Order: sequence, then structure tokens, then C-alpha cells
Amino acid sequence: SVAVRALSQPLCGRTRPTHFGGVCTVVLKLLNSVMPNVMYLGQKDYQQFRVLSQLVKDLDFPTKVRLCPIVREPDGLAMSSRNIFLTSIERTEALVLSRALRTARRLVKAGACDGTRIRKTALSALNKASHGRLDYLEIVHDDTLEPMVKLAPGDRVLIAVAMSFGKTRLIDNCL
Repeated sequence: SVAVRALSQPLCGRTRPTHFGGVCTVVLKLLNSVMPNVMYLGQKDYQQFRVLSQLVKDLDFPTKVRLCPIVREPDGLAMSSRNIFLTSIERTEALVLSRALRTARRLVKAGACDGTRIRKTALSALNKASHGRLDYLEIVHDDTLEPMVKLAPGDRVLIAVAMSFGKTRLIDNCL
């Protein structure tokens, strides 16, 4: 098995500690078999993008890794094969994910620099989902995935959220 430990431990790695090790191992086998010039990964799974980008770099693969934007439903929910498992109430409530991220992003773009305050404001939007169970809402550096408490102009920030509705766990983020 193969792992990119530092990037695999925060965010989704806290509740799914072996997930990225499995992803790395399977993708490494695929890269060895196919030897692609470019690998395209979606931003919705941003942590996976960072982990696999680091894997490619660490193992000197000639493959370029490209980030593709999140594709969203017309109402703003990030597209996911898991969305079909949501009840109609859960589906409606799941919109708090994109709303909370938009709120946090607006604050950052407006010059807010207190990560704790930005997070608290976004959490208040998430709390409107009575059927949702929050896994995490984090503001982290987009490269290292380390938490950011104080933001400065020019900082590259990822605001990431994971929340379960019933048995369906959804993730979303914004850069």
C-alpha cells in the first residue's frame, strides 16, 4: 500500500483514516498501467486532488494533474452520485452546504481575516439543517491543508465542509 500521510490526515481523513491509503494504492496501480500524460480530478474531492498530486510528485510520475471545477445542480448542490440517496427533505436541507460556503467566501473576498469568525458565520448557516450531522467545516491552506486562523491578503484558502444527511455523507468546498 502507499500513503501520503500528512495530506491524508486532516478533513475527511479524521473520520476515514484508511480511505486515502486505498485511493493512493489503486491510483498508483492505474498510473503504472496506463502512464497517462494528464490526470483530471474534480475539485469537489479537493483533498483527494491534493493527496494524488503529492503522490505523483513524490514518485516522480511524468503525469500532470489538473483540477476540474465543481459541477453543481441548478440550485447549487454539488453534483454527486450520492445525491440520489437523499430524501426530498434531506435534499432540500443539503443546500445549506453551498450556502454556507458562499457566505464564507463572500466574507473572505470582502477582506475578513479572522478564520474563527468566518467559520462561526458559516456554521450558523449549516445549523439550519435539522436533519444534517456536521462532520467538519474547516478553513485550511489550499496546498498544505493546515488550518488557517488568521488570513492575509494573497493567502490561498480552501473552505471545506462534510455533512451527513441520513446515511448519505456529502462534501463540498470552495477555493
